[in-house]
Amino acid sequence: MINRLMKNWKIVFLITLVSILIFVFNIAQIPQFLFLDEQASNNFYEKIKNIKVILEDDVMISMRVSKFFLENGFPGFNLTDISQPSTSYIYPIIISPLFMIFPDNIALVVVVTIGLIFFVMAVYLIIKDLDLKTASILTIILFLNATTLNYLFSGWELIWQPYFIILSWYYGWKISEKKDYSRLNYSIIGISSALSVLIRPDSLILILPLMMWVLFSKSKNRIWSLTYFSLIGISFAILQYEWFGNLTPTSARLKAGELPDLSYSFNYFVNFCILSGGAALLIPLLGLKLLKKIKLNNNIALFALFAIISHYVYSFLLSDVFVGGRMYLSTLILVAFVLVKLNKESLSFNNLNKKINFKDNNIFLNLLIILAIIISVLEPLKNNFSKKIIRSYELPHKLSPTAEHLILTNYIKKNFKNDEGSIGLFYLGTASFYLQEYEIADFLGKADENIANLKVKWGPPGHNKWSTELSLNKWKPVLVIFDSSQAKLSKKKNVEYLKNKKKFAFTHDFNLELKKRGYIFCKPLKNLNYGIYVRKDKFYKLKECKS
Repeated sequence: MINRLMKNWKIVFLITLVSILIFVFNIAQIPQFLFLDEQASNNFYEKIKNIKVILEDDVMISMRVSKFFLENGFPGFNLTDISQPSTSYIYPIIISPLFMIFPDNIALVVVVTIGLIFFVMAVYLIIKDLDLKTASILTIILFLNATTLNYLFSGWELIWQPYFIILSWYYGWKISEKKDYSRLNYSIIGISSALSVLIRPDSLILILPLMMWVLFSKSKNRIWSLTYFSLIGISFAILQYEWFGNLTPTSARLKAGELPDLSYSFNYFVNFCILSGGAALLIPLLGLKLLKKIKLNNNIALFALFAIISHYVYSFLLSDVFVGGRMYLSTLILVAFVLVKLNKESLSFNNLNKKINFKDNNIFLNLLIILAIIISVLEPLKNNFSKKIIRSYELPHKLSPTAEHLILTNYIKKNFKNDEGSIGLFYLGTASFYLQEYEIADFLGKADENIANLKVKWGPPGHNKWSTELSLNKWKPVLVIFDSSQAKLSKKKNVEYLKNKKKFAFTHDFNLELKKRGYIFCKPLKNLNYGIYVRKDKFYKLKECKS
């Protein structure tokens, strides 16, 4: 029976994949679950209903946009102000029906599950023609690296992105290798390429070289790739301009103008990408294997190599603030795909059984890849999985800022009506999602065109533009969720941090300005670190803060 199973390697691989996924689930970064059963109901379904789900805060921005689209017919954020905070053009639109079909907590879990399925399908397109051993090893590399472990269950659109990119290149290679110039193959390339860009705009860097290869191909059917790609792109561009008066999301202007300085990009690249054992480290290791196999007459491979190098450089220069180097994930998947297509044997780890000779570059590269995987896995193994399940009734204990924001949203909804003023936020996603009926003042510009178009001050990308005067005059927030440890700082300390251009100094700027305008800080929920700055005319509503 074992021999029969080994002959049908796909069954064995499926068992291997399930085992890998179970292991990944236990060490990966997963969503937070916050239990808010204030009535302590014994009913199982009531308990399930009261479990709140928290995805990455930036992902929760897209979730608010998704619900906004359901209610208002366009992917905006506030009714009184036009902005497009979601980086993806269509991701919030595609997932919006989930919030109509399911309760919010179930819908968020389904969003994560769909992302996982797309990622598994992308990996399958890469390994489906490999032998069992090589397929299993490559799957381990693609799943057990710091980037995948941090984002696989995040619900981010970047987990969808690799599938559509690989699908496009898969059919490009099919045309190149099998000389199958069918209309269907070219059509799939055009449609999938367009969808990849609409899901995440930086896909254009990985897709444009493929479209150039299609343009230079000899088949008359190439017109179908170009037609579908152009039609879908132009159609959505018209909608986009109709909705927002811009062709790019607000976040594009927020991060445009000035790239981070090279020292920041380099420090982020080394400390958060390379030393974590993420995709940014694996790409050059696998890429060195790839370079040996590319020949000048292998036309499509040269275009793919150009795409890989271009996106890698783009990701380095644009930089980020998140651990693991999320921007490199699609590039890693494309490197693995191209490497397999060029030479299936190039990924063989059989040579590790031989006496190690460091003059053998293939052995050395394989050892470095194994080291990267070990680095990626060791850190999450230190964490206790049970700590990721948070119960608010067990306070006091350390909660994430977004979990505290969620708890505060319940308090806000009980004490403030949505017509009393906007809610001011620095962490934009979680609180805004659970305050769907309120207008949200975004102080850092993801959902405010006025801030996004300012000149860069200092700090990490996406956190280096702000204006206390502009934001507070425009929004006149009734309250601002604020870190109590920051609120307690003296005026002298705040001024000093601003003068020294401390990282994330916007909190110090707002701390000074809010006090100057008569806002009063209050910690209504004593077990939390976060409290709220309340407008003076509304402070009477906070019974918990009256001495």
